[in-house]
Amino acid sequence: MSESAKPLVVEFLGTPGAGKTTLLKATRAIFEERGLHAYSVVDAARPFAQRTFSGKLINRLSPARYRKQLLWQVFYYTSLVDRRRFMRRHKRLVRYVSSSLKHRPAEAAIRERRVLYWFHHLMGYYEFLVRHGRPGEVLIWDDGFVHRAVHLHASTVEIPDPADIRAYLDLIPQPDMVIVPCTPLEICEERIRQRGIWKHFRNKSQAELRQYLIHSGQVVNEAVDYLKAKGRKVIEIDNGSDNLAITHEELKKKLMNTPSLIESKLRT
Repeated sequence: MSESAKPLVVEFLGTPGAGKTTLLKATRAIFEERGLHAYSVVDAARPFAQRTFSGKLINRLSPARYRKQLLWQVFYYTSLVDRRRFMRRHKRLVRYVSSSLKHRPAEAAIRERRVLYWFHHLMGYYEFLVRHGRPGEVLIWDDGFVHRAVHLHASTVEIPDPADIRAYLDLIPQPDMVIVPCTPLEICEERIRQRGIWKHFRNKSQAELRQYLIHSGQVVNEAVDYLKAKGRKVIEIDNGSDNLAITHEELKKKLMNTPSLIESKLRT
């Protein structure tokens, strides 16, 4: 697939609790206002599955009450095949992730957090959705490859290594845009406690949670600086206010000012 034939890929990057998922909904609405078809991963799964041979057969032959479930199965199982396609094209990235996880300490709780498991799923989902996406469509990831830098380089016990973060970012598929919610650590921590501590983190102390957030913030800051230095489009949004209308207005203004290069790609 040529670059001009691909959908626009937008990824979020932020400290846990910064508000990535909340801003994803607003981002999608803003793109829709501009006449574009914007999707999260879950939103895109079934419509994109309909574009496959199996999906077309399901639409034509299956009873309506089974269609939703069957299309999800097409997405899920086709993405398993696409994962292998992705791994063949990104061998260095796969080696980097496998090697880095092997050398991380037990206290990083890699297995408990299922870091490799979800990274494998991401590879297949990404390959499937980008392959079946079309110009004029936007794929929005709140936990895509850029944000995986946090999963791969931050824990309660590890001080993030800037060289490792940069090496990882050089290997991933490059998004067209990265949106970064900027939120004070105290607010991130409060939001996490309000929505519920992750299952694998419930035996951790408050000090350990804070240390994890500090290290995550260090990864985010390093990634943002590096992406900017590489000329990537990075949009930073102040998301520390309780007034979501103000945050959404800032987001809308900055998205409307996206470069002409991206606009021309969307019109392709």
